[in-house]
Amino acid sequence: MKRMSFNDTSFIGTLAAFTRPYRKRLAFGLTAAALASAFDVLGPMLLRSGVNALQASRPVGWLYGFAGSIIIVAFIGGVFRYLMRRVVIGASRWVESDLRENYFSHLLSLAPKFFDRSLTGDLMARSTDDLERVRMVLGPALQFSVATSLTLIFSAAMMFYLDPKLALLVMILAPVIGGVVISLTGTIHRVNLQQQRVYGALEAHVQENLSGARVIKSFVREQRESEKFAATCRLYFKRSMVVARVQALFMPVLTMLIGFGVAGIMWVGGQRVIAGVIGLGDFIAFLSYLALMTWPMIALGWVTHLYQRGKASHKRLREILDVNEQFSDDDGSADGHEADDKTVQPASEAQASGIRFSNIRFSYNDQGPQVFDNLNLLFPQGKITAVVGRTGSGKSTLLRILSRLYEPRQGTVILSGFPELAPPARLEAGRTASRESRSAADGREVAWNELPVSRLRRMIGYVDQTPFLFSATITENIAFGKPDATVQEIRHAAQMARFDLDVDDFPDAYDTRIGERGVTLSGGQQQRLTLARALLLDPPILVLDDALSAVDTRTESEIINNIKTGLKGKTVILVTHRLAASERADRIAVLEGGAVAEFGTHEELMKLGGVYADMYHRQRLADELGEIS
Repeated sequence: MKRMSFNDTSFIGTLAAFTRPYRKRLAFGLTAAALASAFDVLGPMLLRSGVNALQASRPVGWLYGFAGSIIIVAFIGGVFRYLMRRVVIGASRWVESDLRENYFSHLLSLAPKFFDRSLTGDLMARSTDDLERVRMVLGPALQFSVATSLTLIFSAAMMFYLDPKLALLVMILAPVIGGVVISLTGTIHRVNLQQQRVYGALEAHVQENLSGARVIKSFVREQRESEKFAATCRLYFKRSMVVARVQALFMPVLTMLIGFGVAGIMWVGGQRVIAGVIGLGDFIAFLSYLALMTWPMIALGWVTHLYQRGKASHKRLREILDVNEQFSDDDGSADGHEADDKTVQPASEAQASGIRFSNIRFSYNDQGPQVFDNLNLLFPQGKITAVVGRTGSGKSTLLRILSRLYEPRQGTVILSGFPELAPPARLEAGRTASRESRSAADGREVAWNELPVSRLRRMIGYVDQTPFLFSATITENIAFGKPDATVQEIRHAAQMARFDLDVDDFPDAYDTRIGERGVTLSGGQQQRLTLARALLLDPPILVLDDALSAVDTRTESEIINNIKTGLKGKTVILVTHRLAASERADRIAVLEGGAVAEFGTHEELMKLGGVYADMYHRQRLADELGEIS
């Protein structure tokens, strides 16, 4: 699916960009609309000829001929109207599909900080209700705009042909109706935008309550949440009633104005027939054209309403689609943030291979506190490094910076010694001399923002502290990152994560379908299943963000041993609150005050008697007291 741009700020410009691939279909459909309007205009002229034939005492056969002609014209016009609806509405559905795919793809490209401040329900409302309102402009509104406009033009032309003076009287109504439409469209746009914002909040409330249903029940907050939802519903009801009042006013005003016009035409036109200025057949045809124009004039009001609704929804979609993507995968740059222009030097013996955080400064927002202040840390290649520290010390943030989920304000991350950094066997023309290709394979090191972000993340097997599983089978969840994995590979990954211990307890073993977000599994099972998903990828870098916190100590020890033996030569970063798990690591980094307070083996840090030793003794004491109680 080709990503399309929303760079054109105008609503019409956006619609034109997305309809471009379907312009031939739309051209055919709108041509059918023009032909349908043309055949509609033929009917009154046939009626005029029939009335004149009656006045001239023509044989009854003439009446049959005119009646048959009217039927044939109506049938052909109906065929063209069917083609118009089928083609134009069908094209609008294609555009809607493209819009939805682009919207979803754009959401996936945005930085996590965007989702930190956005409501899921509101994003869903924009992807459903708002997109449907935009589609209505491209479907019903477009086809009726063309069909009704042509009907008005053709009818007006025929009315001037029949009686110019009566036609001028009809035209007096046009500026009056136009003024009413203009005065109401601004109000419609404003109230629709307000209604859609409340609808987004309504969707967000429903989504949060469904996701947190167990928490709500545990804290017996059903009544309170129902009251909050009722308050939002009442607000949405009020906004909807405002929209309904404006909509209710639109059609009656137009109908009333048109009714006054028809009454005036009957009075003036009837006098002209009595005076013999125009014939009865001409007057009946004129009235037929006036009736033919009545629906288009009302429909134009409805089209205007659809346009204003779509324009309001387009504005809400633009609020999302105009947010810059986190990264451009061509060069690894992010949100206008260009890769630092650093000279890439050969890795010296003093600089061990691995992952080196250099002078990292980071905070989650401009006003917030600094999480890291000039942090420097090396994760040696092929080793297990544990990261420990008190709550809020930045352990998880460090891993998210590594995966470029968040960008530091200052500093860089250097990768060196990884065979995966070697240039691909086939490089695109013109890229063979790039810094990306001169990687660790020839003794050089690479800054992580010089790699395409997709390539960087494929090197990292990331297991978050909050497991996320899909409503699918166990096999599908494990193979999420590698859909073509064999059964043996999947089961081997499950064995390494010690998830195989529980598979036999499920009714369909690996084919068992788990609930949404893994709700049918225990916390420990969820963590081991997500770990198996990462292990299946056999990544050069494995990141475990407190991923074994819900696993018992014995199973945790077995998993770490499996990782040590099964992932030899891999770089493992283990964030943990259990310091007993850190004992099995090759190195331990202790974060404190936005920097690395201590770094070394377990024995070295215990001898140091600093932050780590204090945390370790406190945790051991708490465990012993827990066993006594």
